[in-house]
Amino acid sequence: AVLERRGVDLAAPGAAGVEAYRELALREDEICRRAAATAATPKRRGNYGLWNFDLGGPDAPKKALDVGEVGAVVSLPGCAEQALHADAPHVFDDATRPGHYFNLFVMGGAAADAPECGQTAFVPGSHDLDACAVLIFEDGGVSERVSRSLVRPRLRSGDAVLFDARVLHFGLPNRSAERRALVYCNHTEWWFRDPKNWDDRVS
Repeated sequence: AVLERRGVDLAAPGAAGVEAYRELALREDEICRRAAATAATPKRRGNYGLWNFDLGGPDAPKKALDVGEVGAVVSLPGCAEQALHADAPHVFDDATRPGHYFNLFVMGGAAADAPECGQTAFVPGSHDLDACAVLIFEDGGVSERVSRSLVRPRLRSGDAVLFDARVLHFGLPNRSAERRALVYCNHTEWWFRDPKNWDDRVS
């Protein structure tokens, strides 16, 4: 879960002490903020550079995530599945840090409610460096390990899924006779930029 060990479990919204799913679903910015939050430590007071960039200094609350432009992906009838991928790299490769880039997917289009339209498959836990390394590089069949781990949410038109952009995922084949549409919006730390997908160049 995006908010594992942070007081919110979208996989078990009825659990004791967990906030209501419907309320959370209306506040994706709050979900992202909590997922990216790190506990304050005494060492933060030594981070004097937080006076720069309008961050308010060591005692200021963490700056809200930036909300990116809205985009869309349309899968035509007969589209094959995507390659397994993550949308963003880790900032550091020595340890898994809290997320810095989150994606919000909203399903739509005429095919959204048809099981054969495909949608998106995810590998839970693959945002963790160690878990992903075992999944991809350990001896044996990568495809078999990925297949055992996959989660395929069935989203109806208007439903949304929010995930850490480091999570491995791929679009499933569209075997319906209709277009499958997906609207997305990125939530990122103020310091992170994605020049591959969001820059000023005309492609």
